[in-house]
Amino acid sequence: MKRYFLTLLFLTYTLFPAIAQPANTPELSAKLDSFLNNANRFSQFNGSVLVSYKGKIILNKGYGFKDFATNSMNDQYTIFRIGSITKTFTATLILMLEEQGKLSLQDKLSKYFPDFPSGEKLTIQHLLNHSSGLYDYASNMDRADSAITDHPVAKDKILAQFIDQPLAFTPGSKYHYTNSGYYLLGLITEKVTGKPWEQAIRENILNPLQMTHSGFDFRALKSKDKPIGYQIFNEIEQMPDVVWDSTVTYAAGGLYTTSADMLAWAKAVTEQKLLSKVGWRKAFTVQIGKYGNGWDVDSLSGVRFVGHNGGFPGFSAHLLIFPEDDLQVIVLSNVSDNTYVTPISKALASMVLKKPIPGGLAIIPKNFNLPQKALETFAGNYQFDKKHQAQVFLTNGKLFIKADSNQLPVTRILPLSNNTFFLSSVFITIGLNFEKDKAGKVTNMIMTKDGNSFNWKRQL
Repeated sequence: MKRYFLTLLFLTYTLFPAIAQPANTPELSAKLDSFLNNANRFSQFNGSVLVSYKGKIILNKGYGFKDFATNSMNDQYTIFRIGSITKTFTATLILMLEEQGKLSLQDKLSKYFPDFPSGEKLTIQHLLNHSSGLYDYASNMDRADSAITDHPVAKDKILAQFIDQPLAFTPGSKYHYTNSGYYLLGLITEKVTGKPWEQAIRENILNPLQMTHSGFDFRALKSKDKPIGYQIFNEIEQMPDVVWDSTVTYAAGGLYTTSADMLAWAKAVTEQKLLSKVGWRKAFTVQIGKYGNGWDVDSLSGVRFVGHNGGFPGFSAHLLIFPEDDLQVIVLSNVSDNTYVTPISKALASMVLKKPIPGGLAIIPKNFNLPQKALETFAGNYQFDKKHQAQVFLTNGKLFIKADSNQLPVTRILPLSNNTFFLSSVFITIGLNFEKDKAGKVTNMIMTKDGNSFNWKRQL
């Protein structure tokens, strides 16, 4: 017996650490960091990232600007709005209340809102998994409404946006993402708990998990770690976005947080805290589409994950959790348009798990230096056909391309030789070869992608 015990003790202390700790952590961290530095260099990411694997943080770093005007940079303490990732908190609170016997997912909406026109047809379950058919009130709002949305908005004003709209389909028959359902879930938690949704979230989730840097009223937040949220951010344009009040998105998207606080949340999900195992199983049960109760449920190269993305004026975010692999990937950005948070988070997860990156990555060659006079010769307007035009232009000694018809935003192009360039991207490999006539004047731009060539003629 003693011999067996000593053998077991030896195996525990020698084998278990090798299993528990990710291999080649410094090399993996450097690989993730290099990828994100390139994404930042190519204006494809500006924000903060945290990656934790098997209980070890392998990357926790900021990239790019927190505030371009003051030259302050993002870091691991920067505070971000997370938009619809808020729904994972609201859904968890609903499931907690069900486990406490305070409500049932089969409760009809009419129980809480007797005058709601479709109240007898809708259940809490329909709201949770976006199978309600409710009109999405957020589709009525854009940046032009900022005079209204940059102030606290009364709940009855939001309800008026969708309460009388007809259902798009029979509840439970289809998946259709709508913020209206989660707005109603927030109101239901208030009726059940007798407390504001914000207070219930703080008492039931934020405080137990010690998420001390998370909250709701971002507009009123006074902190050196509060960033500017940008609509557009690239090398030549930095456009601050409107600042919506948190009451506009409420239980559907009103939270702000940090990467460290988000890790506390992701670890709680991984370790099945707050809810019972049955409760978490219910959270991740898909009835329709690829959405459970507040969570995207899918797989990456055959490895199951749960998560959510979030978009908000000035901000975007993506949370990926691989429960069986104890991997948490948190990508937070203070840029809303032309954001790459979702492909970036999946690329990072693939690198950690040693799986193929969806869509692959671009081959980034070493660029070649050309003087400004040489770069000037490529500037001009190019046309592929009547519907597709591109503009190549020089700004501050750097060459850029823009093609609105191809949904290509302002993008830096970098020289490889006297006449060849590549599009600065971490995700797509696009080459540009400029042809010249005998006089040395550029006549065509040959774009190559995936082995195919496209001839863009320079316009006079």
